[in-house]
Amino acid sequence: METTGRADNYILGIEIKAEEAVISYYDKKLNKPVIYDLSGGYGQSGVPLVLQYIIEEDKWLIGEDALSNKEQEDAVLIRGLYKGLLEEKKYLINNREYLSQELLVIFIEKILLSVNNTNPKAKVTSLTVVFPDKHFVEISANLKLYFEGISCQEVVCIPMTNAIAAYLIYEENYKEEAFKLFNYDYNECSIYNFIKNEGKYKVSCEQVQIEASLYKLKTEVEETFCSIYLKNKEIKVLSEIETEHIKAMMSYHFPCFFQKLSQQQNMKIYYNFVYPPFMEILTYEDAYKIVESYILEIKSLLDKEKIKDLPLILIGTGNKMKWVKDTVAQKREYKDMSQLEPVSKGACLIGINEAKDIIENLVESKNEEAVKYGIIVINSTEEFLPLMHGDNIFIVNLKKNNYKIEIVNETRSEMIKSFSFNSFQEILQRVNITMKDKEGKLDFEIELLKL
Repeated sequence: METTGRADNYILGIEIKAEEAVISYYDKKLNKPVIYDLSGGYGQSGVPLVLQYIIEEDKWLIGEDALSNKEQEDAVLIRGLYKGLLEEKKYLINNREYLSQELLVIFIEKILLSVNNTNPKAKVTSLTVVFPDKHFVEISANLKLYFEGISCQEVVCIPMTNAIAAYLIYEENYKEEAFKLFNYDYNECSIYNFIKNEGKYKVSCEQVQIEASLYKLKTEVEETFCSIYLKNKEIKVLSEIETEHIKAMMSYHFPCFFQKLSQQQNMKIYYNFVYPPFMEILTYEDAYKIVESYILEIKSLLDKEKIKDLPLILIGTGNKMKWVKDTVAQKREYKDMSQLEPVSKGACLIGINEAKDIIENLVESKNEEAVKYGIIVINSTEEFLPLMHGDNIFIVNLKKNNYKIEIVNETRSEMIKSFSFNSFQEILQRVNITMKDKEGKLDFEIELLKL
């Protein structure tokens, strides 16, 4: 591993995503950031956002090490840490209470230790941590105090869009005055606009399609696996242990699901956790039925683009999948950067001292007032999505089939406006909600589009 500056200095960038973290370091020999592989030679760019505490050894494992050791007795496995950060969840582990922020620090410290172990004389002098824009304010505000304890000279948190701008400017020498970014990941299916204005990139979120997120798709695939299991065993309800085993199966079967889908082949599902173990077939036709609605959602997202002639860049885990790229290709041309992991690398570039001031001058910061208002999403979980000036965004409250859009302030103590509809389809086809500044006051308008 080559470093930048002195031989014992490392500059790291870490992208924290819903289910994994992507790590990069600056390679002095190549004069660019490269992905740091923690998978033990398997070539995986992401480290699963999973921790395990081994009680007898008073030891923490992360990523693949934690997953491969999950059957060990007297050990605690922690999944869903990203959701825990949003909920400020507390975990009781070996009679001690941990905040989700503390667990993220432990996760990051294990990464730093792995880097330092490659060179005993090494130390990480700069660490830039990236979170998705829609959760950046909420998560980073609660992390500042905990990050002060990380064994690194400098720790900085930035939103995803800043990291993308850094990567394009420094790594790709991107000269476009304006472009669009389509980020498709576990907790996001969004289009962002990057438009240069007076030498700065003004970044705005044009659209969000929460119903098309990979997390929701993964949940549907998992429910399908559960249904197949119930039918085979001729039972009506899964036990807690059976549910956990099927969730564990997803780490292998979910990528396999998309591989077989792209090859238009049937998929073999192995239930090895029971005796006797058995195998079932998920046909290509049934698999396609699961993703068909997501294809329509992505097409709808692209159909509603406000500025259609800007270059489109693809990033995120979802855009690595053939079915997603095929769907986008039916609508417009694009540049695929999903395999390059530009967010983590852009974070690494911001860690270089010369880059910091330039990035600050090129990326316009979000208006603080803009994050005080947003939309409550109630589906399987509750979520607050901030609105920014000029956003055209609609999110749905689906609780008890109550087709409603609710705009609230950030503390959720005041309902600003509420709109009701006859069906979810009506919302998909007809609604744009726009946040505007009228004579110094924020207002929200609803536009009913003609069918």
